Amino acid sequence: MSRIVPVRGMVRVIDQKPPAAPEEKRRRPRRSKAEIAAGREEKERRKAERIARASQRAEEVAVRAAQRNLVEEAKAARLQAIKDAALRDADRALARISARAPSTSARWDREREQEKKRMRALRRALRKRQSVALEAPPIVQAEGDWLAANDRPVVMPEDEPEPAIPGMVCAVSEVRRHVESTLDLVPAEWSSGWVMKRIIDAYVALSRLPGAVRPAAYRRAWPSYLTEVADELDRKTTIIKVASFEDIERMEAVFGWPAAHLADAPDASRALFKWASGKVVKVDQRRLAASFGMAPSTFRRFRMRAATLLAHRLNRVGVSPF
Repeated sequence: MSRIVPVRGMVRVIDQKPPAAPEEKRRRPRRSKAEIAAGREEKERRKAERIARASQRAEEVAVRAAQRNLVEEAKAARLQAIKDAALRDADRALARISARAPSTSARWDREREQEKKRMRALRRALRKRQSVALEAPPIVQAEGDWLAANDRPVVMPEDEPEPAIPGMVCAVSEVRRHVESTLDLVPAEWSSGWVMKRIIDAYVALSRLPGAVRPAAYRRAWPSYLTEVADELDRKTTIIKVASFEDIERMEAVFGWPAAHLADAPDASRALFKWASGKVVKVDQRRLAASFGMAPSTFRRFRMRAATLLAHRLNRVGVSPF
């Protein structure tokens, strides 16, 4: 049998096989009752064998699990025994240490000895600080107020004159206030206290200059305003403290000391002059000491040594005190 199929404008003849004839259904042979019974028995036997094999596998699994549990329990028991042995060893070690340790009374005696040593060290440090304070000049001990050291004490006349008129309690000989001469206050040579006083006086003079700080300080150099009579009513007189010519000369000489005499000790020079400038503007001394990384007492001894060194060098080069 052939079939014609057109392919791209051409005709192609394809041979086609005839369909195969359907096969007839095979019939299952019929079994006898004996064969059926034998098949059932075989089926039951196989089922029993499967059940036996499954039970045997389950039993083997249970045995293996029991063995694993026994191994785990044995490991746990061994670890527990190791821990108990370690604890017993630790207890024995603690007992040995406590047996060798001193008693409470012995420990107290040792602490008392240490406290006595500490108190002796504190007494030595206190005596050292007191010796440093006693060596300081009187100007240093004037209640910490260095500017008050320049106050002139009042000197009353030794012999009062007779009253001019009978019945008067006393007679006023002179209206002016008696003061001591400032020439006697200048020491014969430089000391640490006098050096610090002159440095503070230099910063005071610097603060009194017209152009010390900020543009507002130039107001005193401006021309005066045109005023009227009404402006002068109830006006209080304001006295502006200015630095004198001698103060400015001393200030310039003092500010030249670090470069001339303390060039090899810049830290000591900076501490001394920083402290003096802080005294004028009332800077907290604790903060000033902390800025140098020192305690207040240590910073005080440091600047005192710097002042003593500067006084020694001024005396060595022959600078006259002023």
